Amino acid sequence: MCGIIGCIGSNTNLISKVIEGLECLEYRGYDSSGIAFIKNHQIQAVKAVGRISDLKQKLNFEIDSSLVIGHTRWATHGKVSLENCHPHFSKENRIALVHNGVIENFKNLRIELQAQGYDFYSETDSEVIANLIDYYSQKYDHLKAVELGCSRLEGSYALAIIFKDDDRLYFAKKDAPLILGKSENFNFIVSDIVAASSFSNEIIAIDDHQYGYLSQDKIAIYQNGKSISKQFVKCKIQNDQRSKGLFDHYMEKEIQEQPSVIRRLINHYVKDDKFSFGPYFLKKLRGANRIYIVACGTSYHAGLVGKYYFETLAKKETEVCIASEFSYHLPLVSERPFFLLISQSGETADLRKALKKIQELKAPVYTMTNVVTSSLAQQADGYLDLMAGPEIAVASTKAYTAQVTLLALLAHALNDDSQTIKEKFQSVIATEEKILSKPNIFKDIVTQKIAFSRSCFYIGRNLDYLLAQEAALKMKEISYIQTEGFAGGELKHGTIALIEKGVPVIALISQDHIEEATRVNIEEVKSRGATVITIARQSVAKKEDDIIIPEHDPLLSPLVFAIVVQYFAYYAALINKRDIDKPRNLAKSVTVE
Repeated sequence: MCGIIGCIGSNTNLISKVIEGLECLEYRGYDSSGIAFIKNHQIQAVKAVGRISDLKQKLNFEIDSSLVIGHTRWATHGKVSLENCHPHFSKENRIALVHNGVIENFKNLRIELQAQGYDFYSETDSEVIANLIDYYSQKYDHLKAVELGCSRLEGSYALAIIFKDDDRLYFAKKDAPLILGKSENFNFIVSDIVAASSFSNEIIAIDDHQYGYLSQDKIAIYQNGKSISKQFVKCKIQNDQRSKGLFDHYMEKEIQEQPSVIRRLINHYVKDDKFSFGPYFLKKLRGANRIYIVACGTSYHAGLVGKYYFETLAKKETEVCIASEFSYHLPLVSERPFFLLISQSGETADLRKALKKIQELKAPVYTMTNVVTSSLAQQADGYLDLMAGPEIAVASTKAYTAQVTLLALLAHALNDDSQTIKEKFQSVIATEEKILSKPNIFKDIVTQKIAFSRSCFYIGRNLDYLLAQEAALKMKEISYIQTEGFAGGELKHGTIALIEKGVPVIALISQDHIEEATRVNIEEVKSRGATVITIARQSVAKKEDDIIIPEHDPLLSPLVFAIVVQYFAYYAALINKRDIDKPRNLAKSVTVE
């Protein structure tokens, strides 16, 4: 949440570079944005409420500055306003900074600084940081002031800092992502690997409690007062992966990419009909008497499917925990636990907090993530790469598919079942490609039966119920239609009170043994006036079903049915003229608790 960027160098077009970076970061926050730059030994700033396009209208791109910082905000402390917009300044505009994270003790620090003669003009915690560093800069050099100021902060931060009388760009990091890089004619700081890849394929991921500065020809990193050396690594994201291509929205592009994601995972983790997860990882996983999956949102829903796979295929007890609750009430941990953290970004704040709790237990813990340079990947015992490529749309689609696919592969590996796995997934891929070739079928159904409703329900049983929860999340997060996913058998225990004439109820039927029971539920809601849309796998379908999915392994149905429910959400949002890739109040990477 929130995106930061800073550039320093001989390039005369650095304001354009920072804006380019902010446009890549906008999916991390889009309440307001701003830049600050050094000109004639003074810090100047331009800010705007709204999107980056609003900021661009206020900018003079002909201004020449060798030191520029920028920020796109997702509001945490204070309303959306110019006063709360970054960059924030210290007393007498000596310092400007941009901040990603949350400072938990900012109120006490503000009182302390006010007693020292500092005034505050915003409601943010970030302005406190600028004045705190300024306070220490009156007695120490700038690098030491950054170190001492950050040592007083409780919470999370990624900072890009400029001083009006200094030609260096300073940074600091704790519990929030921060990447350094070098490009032709300039060095940069950025909070997201996708934005970093637009400038360079050589990056350094900064660790917690590290700080330092960039000059035009140097990158200096410090920890505990000592200079440290870190090696550049190659960034794997290519330009075409960041582009929408011929699609109107990133979400549609990412829905269409799902068969390719499955192919990549199969080719990487299954070689010569053998699983290639590494002997140490599988040994730890096999030796556990219970697996604990910890995740949030869409990743949590993928974890629920993973639990089904582990318990059905590998007979391995599995518990799925919501990360935001995990740290406040740990589950009863078994004698030989194995923890698997699932995070698309690898920077999810609730998961990072959970990781610290798990490490206190000295239990094996691995991360399943789409960003292998992320904090969760680097701080766990190891990681599994989702290999989905950058996912720009806030609503997750292909990352969900990657998570479910990888969990299915793990369950088959525990069951030593590698002989038929490629055949099973080839069938899934073929079925997905058939579905993706005719998306207008979904648009017609959504237009006629869903898009103009106030509320909507998904029902299913068994695996279908697990997907129903993810389907409901997709619908409400981008179309803003109030949507819930329910177990079909629970309708009569209260939920059916919400069913009224015309309300859409989408029934999922992918499993043979629950088909009859789900159809009973369909009749129950029909008799109360609901508009029913039925999605069924071919072998259990009836001619009156709205969408019939070609045959495939029913255990992998969540992968196939996911495409349909993702398109339902997409078209509901499109018809209602929602901002599909950047839904209101949401950001892609939840880096604050």
